[in-house]
Amino acid sequence: MATPTITDPQGIDDPIQRLQNYFTSKLWTGKIPDDSRAISYSSYGKACIINGKPYYYVSAIDYKELLMNDKIDGHSFFVVNNSVEFNDYMHQSDVDLYFFVDLKKLSAVTTRAEQEVIKDVMEILRLEPNGFKLKSTTMGEDALKDFSDEYTQTMQPFFVFKFSLELIYEFNFC
Repeated sequence: MATPTITDPQGIDDPIQRLQNYFTSKLWTGKIPDDSRAISYSSYGKACIINGKPYYYVSAIDYKELLMNDKIDGHSFFVVNNSVEFNDYMHQSDVDLYFFVDLKKLSAVTTRAEQEVIKDVMEILRLEPNGFKLKSTTMGEDALKDFSDEYTQTMQPFFVFKFSLELIYEFNFC
């Protein structure tokens, strides 16, 4: 499913958008097991958390609340730590990558396939040269500690997991 992207992304927005686009084209693109319907997955780019709820980029000055949507099979988004370290022309920042997925629709196995969907994402993170380094994975309610109770109460039927990443990127000044 197409999601908004930034025209001519700069700085940290560039590697985030490249990975967002890669997820859109490579992650969960097939059919739902035992169904003929295509998997509906949305990869959102950089989001920010306002009052315990995530908001994603819509346009140059507009963000929209990222609501839970049980009509899609999964979605993901990035949240950037507000602190950036500088070393010459390289920048380093911590980035959290959140996934909300309906396991019944994304996996052919009959058990709760948490590790299978995590592995799907990890393979892309390891294979796609993108500057992201995996630091840790957090699942379930622990992954939602930065979100309000109001937001987390609407998460069913989704399995939630978060990758804590370190991103090293170059900021082009030309």
